[in-house]
Amino acid sequence: MAVIIRAAIQWRIAKWRPLSALSWQNVLQAVLRAFPFAFAFAPTLLMKRGLGVLVPSSVYLCGALYESLFGARPRDGEDTRNTTHALMTLLLAWGVLAFIFFAVQTSVIDKRTRHDSGA
Repeated sequence: MAVIIRAAIQWRIAKWRPLSALSWQNVLQAVLRAFPFAFAFAPTLLMKRGLGVLVPSSVYLCGALYESLFGARPRDGEDTRNTTHALMTLLLAWGVLAFIFFAVQTSVIDKRTRHDSGA
């Protein structure tokens, strides 16, 4: 799923060429490029009756969304805590990865600008 999301995002933003480091294209490009990696690899530790298991956040969140829409079982406190934890972990990983992508893209733009002005 993350590979399909990444391919769709790359196809959509391939023509964007931000001219400055703080342009909206540069920020949005970093945020969009980081999402598939956070979706695929953000871990969460699920707890149920004192036992824990480490799974990707997206796997748990997709299952929890399905269960909340079509499930007949009521949610308990642990389910709510697990969902909140998985969502916060996913958002934190997305934010950190977006910042890293933004820093790398800004560095590339800065090098390109210095190279173009020096030539």
